Amino acid sequence: MKSNSALVIWKLVCLSKKEGGLGLFDIKARNKSLLAKKLWNIHLKSDYVWIQWIHHYYLPNVSIWDVVSQRTSSSLWKDIISLKDQIVAACGSQHQAIALMSTWGSGELSFTAQSYDFLRFKCDMVP
Repeated sequence: MKSNSALVIWKLVCLSKKEGGLGLFDIKARNKSLLAKKLWNIHLKSDYVWIQWIHHYYLPNVSIWDVVSQRTSSSLWKDIISLKDQIVAACGSQHQAIALMSTWGSGELSFTAQSYDFLRFKCDMVP
């Protein structure tokens, strides 16, 4: 019988070389790290036109940290809100999530590199 499923566990292949993987990018975690950058720019109220539109349309009187997605929201907005909820749950509170994300902008690594490291599958999660 021929199987169409992968013969490898991609989460393990995408581990860093230090953790026993091949060091390939986990595409889902990479996408989430880029969404995290958008989330952070929305939090900072950057002067990008898209961010201004987001604040006008989705956040007229509320913070990004207090909003929930609606059924009629775009898939991008739902993904950003879902990621926000994931980060808050992992950190324990909104304030701790904001503190963590503020550290991602400092240091030698870029914001997306640090958020990728936070969001990716790690070897200590292997069953």
